[in-house]
Amino acid sequence: MRTEVILLPAALLIATACGSDSALTAANDASAGGEASAPQLLIEPARLTFDPVGVGCDGERLLRVTNAGRGTLTLDSAGVTGDAAADFGLAGPGAFDLGASESVLLTVRFTASALGARAGTLELLSNDPARPTADVPLEGDGDNGRRIRTDDFATHGRAVDVLFVIDNSGSMRPKQENVAANIADFFGWFVDLDLDFHMGVITTDIVDPTHSGRLQGAVITAETTEPEARLADAVSVGEDDMGDESGLAALELALSEPLRSGDNGAFYRDDAFLSVIILSDEPEQSGRSSAHYIEFLNGLKADPERISVSTVVGDRATGCVDSCGARDSNADPGDTYIDVQEAFPGVFASVCDCDYQPAMEALGLESTGVPAVFELTEVPADAAEIEVVVDGAATPHWAYSEADNTVEILDDGLPPGAASVYVSYPVEGPCAD
Repeated sequence: MRTEVILLPAALLIATACGSDSALTAANDASAGGEASAPQLLIEPARLTFDPVGVGCDGERLLRVTNAGRGTLTLDSAGVTGDAAADFGLAGPGAFDLGASESVLLTVRFTASALGARAGTLELLSNDPARPTADVPLEGDGDNGRRIRTDDFATHGRAVDVLFVIDNSGSMRPKQENVAANIADFFGWFVDLDLDFHMGVITTDIVDPTHSGRLQGAVITAETTEPEARLADAVSVGEDDMGDESGLAALELALSEPLRSGDNGAFYRDDAFLSVIILSDEPEQSGRSSAHYIEFLNGLKADPERISVSTVVGDRATGCVDSCGARDSNADPGDTYIDVQEAFPGVFASVCDCDYQPAMEALGLESTGVPAVFELTEVPADAAEIEVVVDGAATPHWAYSEADNTVEILDDGLPPGAASVYVSYPVEGPCAD
């Protein structure tokens, strides 16, 4: 069981679909005695009704506690009373302080000890002068058949390493400038999701010893001054290539010893999601096959699904024609790059596109490692009863795949900055461990 405690400004609160009653339980409209600095307790929903669960099984609902007043709200205690009080519990802090307009999201648990209806009352004691005691009715039902499973998928704050592999040969400056001009569309995802990111840039040149897989400049992190501007500068590596363009060879050098823990030691983290983005208008010319580089990347992490490779290169087999400006040039097919990209599914974009904005936005989302497809821990007894909650609000924008036992959240259902995803569904059989 997982407890989530989130402090949010009241302006960002989204009505949560955690119970059958969505009305707010509020204190009096005016603070007691007319004191403008008094705290004011809001609870949502006013009543928690749990789906039926098998005897001995658990169900969870979310409860939001908000301070709608101006003074500091102190929750002194929270406990359950009633004949079936032992069937209910609060997973999380029972005492805390909230500043004006702050909110806490709490998890309330129901464990059915017997068949039939079970009831209790969650009692919250605070320093709200208008209503120091607030009660939330709790209702559950013990069932000897189905139970409700809730899978919790956190999407916020993860560690992400992003490595740009930039072709620095002649004709590439306009492409580098196109990437830099649209860097905000890429970088915005990392700000929205509050990610712990490392970003670095290497070139496709493996002849010049100052390149050859070495990071060009310092690693960019959330602590870097003006990181977005620094990244825009970093991808503009120029056109001083001293040899054949070999982006995958440079990638292997960058993430192998001695560079991985030496010159590039500040970049790579074993536990971070790794995103590789390759920009080139030439084929990979190291002479090694795509299978070699796929094998290398497969061995880089314990879970290869924590690697994504994206490419902005020439179209497979045909290449493409750049007709976007005064320095028109053709791009050769990037087949070897695309082979690796398809093995670690990221984004493909044609390097000849005149407008990189859509590609940079897609590259940004892909590079966060935030999934849109979530594998369920158990098989739903009835897919029609699946409920998906994103940041406390139910969304209808999802699709279930019986073949993969996954829920995919569609574009309109996963907004930028989404911090949590809960998927609830009925299952048959005994309780899960």
